[in-house]
Amino acid sequence: MTTLIEKISRSLKEENSEVNRKYWSNYLVSKRVKLDDIKAIIHHPHPIGIRFSWMLGNICELKPEMLAPVFPYYFKNRNNIQIPNFNRSIAKMCVYVTLPEKLEGEIMSALFEWLTDPKVIVTTKYFSLKALYKLSLKYPEIKSELKLTIEEQMYKYTNAFDKQLQLKLALLE
Repeated sequence: MTTLIEKISRSLKEENSEVNRKYWSNYLVSKRVKLDDIKAIIHHPHPIGIRFSWMLGNICELKPEMLAPVFPYYFKNRNNIQIPNFNRSIAKMCVYVTLPEKLEGEIMSALFEWLTDPKVIVTTKYFSLKALYKLSLKYPEIKSELKLTIEEQMYKYTNAFDKQLQLKLALLE
């Protein structure tokens, strides 16, 4: 009998389409599959692991509470997951998922690091900014640091990102 992990892995390996990834994302959500049971797919070789990470992004948007139980695993193992720009996936999860309080300090540190590191891609910075803004609503004491960080990041990347920075800065005032 073929396991769910084998079915998903084979499908992701054979077909690189958004339709396929959305099919599996919707399947997992509709069947209420415990992501803890399939979280190891992230460690599968290219292209399976990266395509699975894209599925996780879809699940974030569909049913973020499904990711909450496995988020700590992905966050703690982010540096051991061999996927380019996996921090982007983590930052996106931070926007959608209810974060475990015991990890919030470490998460905030990582998000600030990604927002300020010039080597980090803009989409990771974008999700980091959104997550940090969300966290600033819970922890107002980070607002001044976030404002300073936003001001430092202005006019270094894309116009679209600058608009997001300006929007968040205005909301923090």
